[in-house]
This record gives sequence, C-alpha cells and structure tokens, in this order.
Amino acid sequence: MSRAGAILTLRRLAVPGAAGRSVTSTSSLRPHVWSPALSTASILPRRWQHAQTFTTDSQSKAEEFKPETSAAEKETAKEKQAHSEAGSQEQAAEASDETKAADAKSSESEQSAASEDPTATEGKGKGKEAEKQAAAKETPKEKLEKELEKANENVKKQKSELLLSLADFENNKKKCQNERLTRRRNAMVNFANRMVDVYEEIDEISKFEHGEGLSASSQALQEGVTLTRDLYRTTLDKFGVEQLVPELGQPVVAARHENVGSVANGDLAADSIGEVVRPGWIFEPSSSTPKVLRKTQVKVAAAS
Repeated sequence: MSRAGAILTLRRLAVPGAAGRSVTSTSSLRPHVWSPALSTASILPRRWQHAQTFTTDSQSKAEEFKPETSAAEKETAKEKQAHSEAGSQEQAAEASDETKAADAKSSESEQSAASEDPTATEGKGKGKEAEKQAAAKETPKEKLEKELEKANENVKKQKSELLLSLADFENNKKKCQNERLTRRRNAMVNFANRMVDVYEEIDEISKFEHGEGLSASSQALQEGVTLTRDLYRTTLDKFGVEQLVPELGQPVVAARHENVGSVANGDLAADSIGEVVRPGWIFEPSSSTPKVLRKTQVKVAAAS
C-alpha cells in the first residue's frame, strides 16, 4: 500500500462518516505531511481508553480476591511495634545516661586538677605566651646565633661519634692482626714438629755403624745421608728451630727438661743435670714467647 492510501484509510477511521465518502483524487492530501504523531492521533485515544478500562477492572478484581487481615493479627503487629519502640527508647535513655556520667566524671577530674594546682594551667599559658613574645622580639642576628649554636652542637656530637667509630675500628684491627699472628705461629709450630721428626730419623741413619768392608756405592750413600742431615739442620736453624742441649750441672727446668733417671756424679750438685739422654728442640728461643717443641731427656745427679 502506498503512503497516500495509508493516509486515506487513517482519515476515514478517525473522521466519522468518512468511510462512505469517495475520494476522486489525491489532490486534497497534498497539504498533509506524513508523521507518526499525525497518523496515530486518531487511533490512540480509543485504544488507550480500552487499556485503562482493562487495568481498572483487573485492580478491582484483585482487591476483591485480597484476603482480609484478622483483628488478632493487627493486635499482635501493634504489640510488636510498641515493644520495639519501648526498647529503642530504653537504649536511647541508657546511652544518654552514660554520656551524662562520662561528662560528669570529666568535669569532676578537671575541677579536682584545678583545685589541686590552680596555678599550673595559668603557668603553662603564661609560659607559652612568653615564648611567643620572646620569639617575636628576637632579631635576625639572635636567630642566626641560635642556629649556629645548634649547628656547632650537632658537629660536636657527630665528631664524637666518628671518633668512637674509629676507636672501634682500630681495636678490631688489632684483634684481627693478633689472631692472624697466632694462627701463623701455630701453623709454623706444627710444621716444625714434623720437620724435627724427619731430621731425627735421618740423623739416626747417618749414625749407623758400619764395618770396613763397605763398597764404594754404600759409602757414597752414607755420605749423601750425612749431607742431607746437615742441610736439614741448617734449614731448621734458619727458620728459628734450634736444638736444645743443656750444659751439665744446670738446674732442671720442668718446662724444658724431662727427668728420665739419675746418675752418680760426685762433681755435680744434687738434682742437677748429670747426663743428656736425648736433646730437645725449641722454636724461636730469642723471642718473648719461645715454644718448646720437644723436651730434653736428662738424668739428674744423685746425692753422694
């Protein structure tokens, strides 16, 4: 259907008696312009009235079928509402009583503090006012002097802290150095003990008694062992490991001598060294803390 036909049908429906009229031409429709508002203006009123009548009928029917509340239920609802209102009123009264009690306590404490020392609050107020007045009266020079004093105090404090830190550093440095020297000395003492054991074995081999019928190769081997022993002895002396050989007649020192027996010798004093059984060894004898590697085995002279 064209636009002109649709407008014609709508006008016949809207205007009474228009359905029986005949339209010879569409020239009378030219001034009218198609729009949704114009086309539905004549249709909406009837349909809208029908919808309103339908909604009012449904509401009336719903009200007819709505159950009526009994008188007992209304009374129970009123009682619940009354109880809730009474509880809320009681809670509000308790809260107000607590706030009143707290206010009374605070006022009493303030009154007691003021009665005990009435000049305290006045003194604080006066002190603050005096400080404010003094700060206001200070000149720029005085302010700078005060800042300079604070800066000097801060510098002194930091300087003392720095000196304490340096002292702690030096103490820790000395402690670490002493520990290092102690470990080094202990390592050297252990190594010297092993070298002394090797030297004594070579010395025993070099002192082995042999007959006159040795071959040239055996004699050369004996000379080589002797030279090796002498080289060991020179090396031990170079690194502060010396042989400890006491003289006869010296008193026995428990830290350096080991008594293994007695010997009759009238020329020596009693309980003195009468014979050296095996020489001992000492590490760094000229130092302030010499270390005895092996004690000298001696026999003491017996009393005559």
